[in-house]
Amino acid sequence: MKKFFLSMILICLFVLSLFSLSAFGETVNCTNIAQGSTPVTISNPGVYCLKANKTVNGETSAVTINADNVTIDLNGFELKAGNPVPFAGITADSRSNITIKNGIVNGFTWEAATYIVDDANPGAGKNTIVENLKVINGEIRVDTDNSIIRNNQIMDLNVTDRKIGIVCYGANSTFVVNNDISNTGSTGIHINKGHGVTVEGNRITNTPPVFGGSVGIDIRSGAYSAYVVNNRISNMETGIEFQGPGQYRDNMTQGCTTGINPGVDAHDAGGNTSF
Repeated sequence: MKKFFLSMILICLFVLSLFSLSAFGETVNCTNIAQGSTPVTISNPGVYCLKANKTVNGETSAVTINADNVTIDLNGFELKAGNPVPFAGITADSRSNITIKNGIVNGFTWEAATYIVDDANPGAGKNTIVENLKVINGEIRVDTDNSIIRNNQIMDLNVTDRKIGIVCYGANSTFVVNNDISNTGSTGIHINKGHGVTVEGNRITNTPPVFGGSVGIDIRSGAYSAYVVNNRISNMETGIEFQGPGQYRDNMTQGCTTGINPGVDAHDAGGNTSF
């Protein structure tokens, strides 16, 4: 009987090891875009990756996606601007099924570390995933419907004119989940336009405290039916601010001048605390 249980344990450990490798291992069957210091344009669907750190020089986006169905796996490596520049690290316009994950994006200060917009053909872009990125001195922007922004770390936006960690503009049915945002100086998460955006389980802070209009989670008047739940916000002027309709539940704010400003249309679903 003991041998039986020992065998079962060994089998379980083996299966778990296979899962871990598949879930967290390096993507190797991919097109390497790490070579050289020049910007890259992706024109075909597929899986692309870094197999080394890449520093991009020049006044343009480091990686431009001009196709649907593209995955970029940074494989834990860093995509960096040669000098902090007012362009995007990775950009796509009106594209669907884009995934960007697993690495560091550093120094792309004006447009964003990831700049996934829907300007060229509004409504065409859908299903973006941005996950497991460490973003330094840049923001994550995703404007496409049915998108997910999760498990990212965003820090040290030192520029004077764009100090927002995550921006969603017109991104219907999008989830902003489990992100850590620190030292943005202004706004942690900004939701403008779009219906049914969920902002859940995020942690937003400034060290030292930053006041003078700073907002942890900013739900603008163009956003409808936003759901803000279980977020932790500290050292902002306002923890959560609604200018449009929505619901908020189980959020905690600390060291904020105003914990939650519900405006006139947001509904308190309970469990919120401010201290």
